[in-house]
Amino acid sequence: MFKNFRIKGSHPRLVLVGNSNVGKSTITKFFLQNKKLATGTVGKKAGSTVSLKLYKDPGVPFEIVDLPGFGAMTRTSKELKDKIHSEIIDYVERDKKNIFLILVIINGVRILDELEKWYYQDNTTIPLTFEFLSWIGTEVGLPCALIINKIDQLKKRETVQIIQEIGKVLHEFHIEINENSPKGLLKMVAVSAKNGVNMQELKLFVENRFNLTEHC
Repeated sequence: MFKNFRIKGSHPRLVLVGNSNVGKSTITKFFLQNKKLATGTVGKKAGSTVSLKLYKDPGVPFEIVDLPGFGAMTRTSKELKDKIHSEIIDYVERDKKNIFLILVIINGVRILDELEKWYYQDNTTIPLTFEFLSWIGTEVGLPCALIINKIDQLKKRETVQIIQEIGKVLHEFHIEINENSPKGLLKMVAVSAKNGVNMQELKLFVENRFNLTEHC
């Protein structure tokens, strides 16, 4: 797909990553001033983003990288691990000097079912999202935020339950949320990219993180 892709130049970059159909393209479009630059298909079909997309908007002080969606994987799935490493992980390792923040995006509507399937029923497996969060902080040393998207499709109590369950899983994998840390998981935000719910909060967080990086 894009394992031989090389991004030229040294520019600060915001990276979006997550399972297929979590809303990465919609969130990318939100950050762009020139919405016409968002050439990817935004819709309900899973896997709309099928290759790495780099966005350069003169009205935005950083570049945006929208990575292809990945699926869940088990610790014993060598084939899928190799695929993820050669594409998403390999890109992050190559370009980490330019990445000031990674947004790890999950689908709030599906996350409890995914946890039930991949973790609660068999604790030898783990959704790739959480393994990726751990890898970003401990091995790569980059800052990231966990974005729970599509909360417009949930009741308020369901959103609260999801945040609580995610918090438990993060704790079990020793992933702490610390907004003052230079690396690892800085923040968890529940949003609706489609309806704009909490998107200004997310935008402010990203801009503050960018400004902090620029002045370091």
